[in-house]
Amino acid sequence: MRKYWSLTCIFFKTIIGSSMTIKIRGKERGWLGIVLWAVIAICFVPLLFIAYTMMSVIFEVFHMAGHLPLAVGLVFNIGSILIFMFSLLAAPALFYFAKDVEYILPLPLKPGQIIGAKFTVALAFEYVISLALLGTMFVALREHLPTQVLTFNTIITFLTLPILPLVYSTAMVMVLMRVTRLGRNPDRYALFVGMLAIIISVGFSMYASHAFVIDADALMESLMGNHVAMTTLNTVFFGNGYAARAFGEVSIIGALPSQLVNVFISAGFVFIFFVIAGVLYFPGVIGLGESGAPSKKMTIEEISKNTKGQGKFRSYLIKELRLLFRNPVAFMNGVLGAFIIPIIMAISLVPLMRGGELTEVLDMINFQDPRTAAIVLAGMCAIGFVVGGMVSITCTSISREGRNLFIMKYLPIPYSTQLNAKATSGLVVLIPALLFMLIPLQIFFQAPFLLFLGGLLLTLPGAIFVNYMGLYIDLLKPKLTWDNEQAAVKQNMNVLLLLTVSWLLAAGIGAIGWFWLQVPLVAFFGLFGVTGLLAYGAYRLAVVTGKELLSRLY
Repeated sequence: MRKYWSLTCIFFKTIIGSSMTIKIRGKERGWLGIVLWAVIAICFVPLLFIAYTMMSVIFEVFHMAGHLPLAVGLVFNIGSILIFMFSLLAAPALFYFAKDVEYILPLPLKPGQIIGAKFTVALAFEYVISLALLGTMFVALREHLPTQVLTFNTIITFLTLPILPLVYSTAMVMVLMRVTRLGRNPDRYALFVGMLAIIISVGFSMYASHAFVIDADALMESLMGNHVAMTTLNTVFFGNGYAARAFGEVSIIGALPSQLVNVFISAGFVFIFFVIAGVLYFPGVIGLGESGAPSKKMTIEEISKNTKGQGKFRSYLIKELRLLFRNPVAFMNGVLGAFIIPIIMAISLVPLMRGGELTEVLDMINFQDPRTAAIVLAGMCAIGFVVGGMVSITCTSISREGRNLFIMKYLPIPYSTQLNAKATSGLVVLIPALLFMLIPLQIFFQAPFLLFLGGLLLTLPGAIFVNYMGLYIDLLKPKLTWDNEQAAVKQNMNVLLLLTVSWLLAAGIGAIGWFWLQVPLVAFFGLFGVTGLLAYGAYRLAVVTGKELLSRLY
C-alpha cells in the first residue's frame, strides 16, 4: 500500500507540478499558479450558472409530475457520456504513451500497484467533472429534497459516477492495444482514438437532438410514464439508475438500499477492471518503444525530389504544416476542432427547424435595414475572433517544440521568418474553417452578397490578430517540459488565455455593433480599421518583440 501511494503521488507531481507555477525572471512563483487556476475557475462560473438554471427548470417540472428521479438520472447519464469521452482520450496518454512507463516497468513494483496508481490518477481528474456537475445539481435540488438525504446521495454519487465510464474507456483502450498493432505507432493510435471520441460525441449530439426535444404531447406522455427516450442510457451506465432512484427518497434509510447497489456495482467494475488490466496491460505496453514504421528503400529520383531546394519561409511553413497534420493531438485540437464546431452548430439548429421557431426568426430579419446590416457586419467580425480562439495552433506552436526548441536557434533561418511561418500555419487552417462556417450560414440566411462579402473581409483582421497574439502568448510562457504530446496542447494554459482574450474582444465588438453602429459603411470601415490596428499590434508583438523572447528561451 505504501508503494502504491508513493507511486500515485509521483504521477500527480509529474502531471500537475509544472502547471502550478509560473516562471518570472527565472524564478518559479507558486502563488501565481494558484491565482491563475483561481481565475480559470471563476471563468467557468457563468457556464455553471447556465447549467444550474436549466436543471432548476427541469427538476421543477418533473418534481411536480412526481418523476424527479427521471430528471436526475438524465443528468447522470449526460455526465457519464462527458466523462467517457474525456477519459477515452486521456487513457492512452496516461497508461501507454507517457514517458514514465519505460522507467516504472523495471522497478520492483507489483502490476497491481502500477495499474492502481495510474487508475487513481485518471479517476481523480474525472472527479473534477463529477464535482462540477453534482455540485450544480445539489444547489438546484435543495428546494425539492431534504438537506440530509440530498447531501448523502450527492456524496455517494460523486464517488461512484466516474467509475463506470472510466472503466469502459480504459478497457477499450487496453483491448485495442493488445489485439492490434496500432500501439506500435502512437501517433496513428492517438488519431484513431481521437476520431472515435469525436464520432461518439457528434453521434450523441444527434441522438440528443432527436430524443430530448419533444413537443407538448410527447412531454406529457413522458411525464405520465413513458420514459424510454430519457432512460435509454441507463442500459449502459446502469449504476446511474439506482443512484437516481435514491434521489427520489425522503430519508437516508430509504435511499440506502439503492445507493448500496450503486456502490456494489462500481466496486464490482473496479474489480473487473483490475482483472482485465492484469491480463492485457503489460503484454500491450511492453515493446511500445519499438518503431512501427515500415522500412522503405528510396531511389535516386526520390532522394533528388525530396531534397529539392526552396525558399526559407516556404520550407519552414511546410515543416510546420506537416508536424501539425501528423501530430494527432495537434491535429484533433487545432485542425479538426475548427471544422467540428460548424457541424455541432448545425445539429443544434435541427430542433429549432423542426419546431418552426427558426423560420419565424428568419422572417423577422430585414437585411435592407441599415441598422440590421451594421449589426450583421459586427457579428461576422466577432466570429473571426471566436473561431480563431478555438483553433489552438499558434498558441501551442512553441510549446510543441518541447526539448527540441534548440533546433530553432541552430537553423540558418531568421527568427522572424520562423515566427511568421508558425503564424501562417494557423491562418492556413483558420481561413478554410471560417469559410466552412460562414458559407453555409450565407446559404441559410440568404444575406445580400455585398453584405456577406464585407463581413467575410472583416473576419480576416480578427483571424490574423488571434494567430499572432497566440504566438506571442506562447513565447511569453511556453510549456516546454512535458512527457507526452497531450500535455503540450491540452494541459497548456496558453490555450485558455488566448480563448479568453479572443472571446472578450468578440463580446466587445458585438456590444459596439448592437448599441452604437447604425450605418453599414461606417460599421465596415470603423471595424476594419480597429481590428486592423489590433492585428498589426499583435504582429509587432509576436515578431519584433518575439525575436527577443525566443532568444531568451533555452
